[in-house]
Amino acid sequence: MRSFISYTRQKTNIDDLPNIKSHLEKFKEILEQKRECREGKLPWYSLHWARDENLLSTTKIVTPRWGEKELKPFGLQTGRFYESSDINLIVPKQGVKEDLLYILGVLNSEPIKRWMVEKGRQRGLTRQKVLEQIPIRRIDFNNPEDVQNHDAIVEKVKAIREKLAELAKYSRYFDGPRLPRLKFDEPLPPLKVEALLQELPEDKLHSLRTHPDIEIIKPKGFRGDEFRLQRVGKVKRTLEGPQLTLKGKDGQILTLAGPESLLELVAELLKARKGQSWEQIEEELLLPETISLLRDREEALLSRVEEIRREILCLQEEIDKIVCELYGLEEPS
Repeated sequence: MRSFISYTRQKTNIDDLPNIKSHLEKFKEILEQKRECREGKLPWYSLHWARDENLLSTTKIVTPRWGEKELKPFGLQTGRFYESSDINLIVPKQGVKEDLLYILGVLNSEPIKRWMVEKGRQRGLTRQKVLEQIPIRRIDFNNPEDVQNHDAIVEKVKAIREKLAELAKYSRYFDGPRLPRLKFDEPLPPLKVEALLQELPEDKLHSLRTHPDIEIIKPKGFRGDEFRLQRVGKVKRTLEGPQLTLKGKDGQILTLAGPESLLELVAELLKARKGQSWEQIEEELLLPETISLLRDREEALLSRVEEIRREILCLQEEIDKIVCELYGLEEPS
């Protein structure tokens, strides 16, 4: 379902927008209670404190308004995106020659982070005030060295954005926040095994019922249509080999036998299927032909994700070095 924003303001002629007017009139009694409407400063259909729409629709740098306890990164917003009131927008003034990506690179650099930390310790300075005072190093476009540093930062920021976009695509394989939101010293969240299994070739996947290495041991008189998974036991080693017991809500017990590593995987996957019928479980639960197929996929994925994170960190360190040079500072150790 698509959603739309009616960006009606004081100067909007609502009669030129009959469909929007008809929709808003359903809430006219509520809208008329806004303070500015009661005081006659705004018409009933106008947005409360509407901003210049051009600022919202242009490419800009964004950062959260709050975040005194922890520095928040700056990001680039392209296209028509209408931010909430808890976000600061940074739009270059007319005539500014510096590329917006250059400004973004400087703002996210280590020297500026250190400057913001020191400024943030001063009493009475809100984040808004700190942002307004950030000393952006202007570029002398008649100076070839300045231009070279400017262009280098722009290219490295572009590369970081491309790698962050690639990193974001891997988020669906992890159970937790989107990967670009993680700090580089934070460990990766747990993997979503079922998402990984879907990447394996179809001819290498089997249902629980058809897997050649899994034996389903049903007790005499087992009633599959009444079985609803309640508890998943632990894989145990028995004289007959590794086994996994499953208990239904009606007290029925099922036993699975097979390779220990494969049963451990089954136990992990079944934790998310409590309450499901046995018929649904044995047909829908997909398993790899061998556990090594899954482990190889996990290793390749984790290796690539860590490689991307290292590449981004390396690019950021190169930007920090250039920023230090521009500001005449010692390079960060």
